Amino acid sequence: MGLFAGFYLTNKGQTLQTKVQAGATLQFTRIAIGDGNLGAQTIANLTALISQKKSMSITKLEALTGGKAVVGTSFNNSNVTTAFYMREVGVFAQDPDVGEVLYCYANAGSNADLIPAGSGNDILERYINVITLVGNAANVTAVIDNSLVFALASDLGSLSALQTTDKSSAVAAINELFTLSGSGKTLVAAAITGKGVPASASETFAQLAAKIDQIVLGSGNAAAGDVLAGKTFSNDSGPGKTGTMPNRGAVVMTPGPSDQAILAGYHNGAGKVSGVVVDPSKLLAGSTIAGTAGSMPNRGAVTFTPGPSAQTIQAGYHNGSGSVAGVTVPAAAVLSGTTIAGTAGIMPNRGRTILTPSKSSTVAIPEGYHNGTGYVQSYSILQSISFPSWTYGSDVYTYFGGNYIYMAEAKLNQPIPNVKWMRVGFNVNNADWVGVYNLQIRDASTGEGYTTIGSVNVASNGLAYYWEGYLSRETTVSHIFFQPTSYKNTFSGISYAIHIISRYDI
Repeated sequence: MGLFAGFYLTNKGQTLQTKVQAGATLQFTRIAIGDGNLGAQTIANLTALISQKKSMSITKLEALTGGKAVVGTSFNNSNVTTAFYMREVGVFAQDPDVGEVLYCYANAGSNADLIPAGSGNDILERYINVITLVGNAANVTAVIDNSLVFALASDLGSLSALQTTDKSSAVAAINELFTLSGSGKTLVAAAITGKGVPASASETFAQLAAKIDQIVLGSGNAAAGDVLAGKTFSNDSGPGKTGTMPNRGAVVMTPGPSDQAILAGYHNGAGKVSGVVVDPSKLLAGSTIAGTAGSMPNRGAVTFTPGPSAQTIQAGYHNGSGSVAGVTVPAAAVLSGTTIAGTAGIMPNRGRTILTPSKSSTVAIPEGYHNGTGYVQSYSILQSISFPSWTYGSDVYTYFGGNYIYMAEAKLNQPIPNVKWMRVGFNVNNADWVGVYNLQIRDASTGEGYTTIGSVNVASNGLAYYWEGYLSRETTVSHIFFQPTSYKNTFSGISYAIHIISRYDI
């Protein structure tokens, strides 16, 4: 048969199919063949074959899955007088509203088969089976000519394909099967009897089947849970049992703080409980975990008494009853602003204290902390010293044409012993000379001469000046000397009011 690319619904066929989906009956009426060329025409617009040569009744209608059906027919060329190419095939159906329509159509084009004229021995027979769309129609029928329905040799198959020994005819094969069936019943009956249930070959197959059901094919007391899942077995209740025992395979369990259930089922022997690694130094001595003995020392209750340096808390277990002894700290003994062992100090911070002695009473050194920079000062008031106009000679001397005061001396009312630090102040009341004065002292305890301790720059009259500082050593001061370092042609009306203050460090 020619190569047809496929059958397609025509417009009329699609309209009918819509009605079928709505509940109408789909009834196929006939199949026709022809030799028409499709050319530029479209299948959807066709209402009949282009060149029909033969029309055949339907001999076969078979429903398929997927909303399809097989519509079939057969024909021979005995009444074909002129050969033609079977190029087109159409299936017709009855439309309840318009009558018979071309439902589907196919065209083989150049792949068409030649149907020769039926003359002499050139007689051929063809079968056409068209698979077409029927959708979800509840009723699909066909107008079938029963006089044309017959079994073909191809439907029966080849005698050589029979499984019987005798292949001479279908009757011979059937007789052979009947004989074998009788012999088979004899064998089956004997087998049933051998299983403890009496049976005979004269019984029907239904009777033999009932007796087969009476055979107990298994024994034992295994239950489904005793047999691995997926495996079959039999027991006293019969064969065909399937195990339900879970197959756990290789289970790996890691120990924890609580018990873990080993699940029921089959374990293949490759599972394990993971080892527990315990650091002995982190386990108390006398304790054992997973076979490991602890080495952590048990210190029990340790009491520490605080001291001036840190004390090591030894590694190991302390039971919580140990303690660090309390520290009693007198608040008055701790400097204010300082906290020791939780006690805030209340000792006053005096810092640098300077005390001036009293001539009539004792001056107390205040209680508290002194930072070492304070002192008790003593002083001796000197009488005012006025220098008249000086003349050349012992009082002044001339150098490079200028006049210099050689030395002006002030003697203290009484020597001040043990002086380490002193302050010398003076007023220049009436002097026409200004400049730098060297300051010198005399140590009464050693009788030594003048010792320069510093210098003061006098800028103008009517101002107060001073020098203060530490001496190079402890000295008993008896005299103060002043020596100008610059010159003045004339000097007159110069007076100095001098006082000295010494101190004792606290």
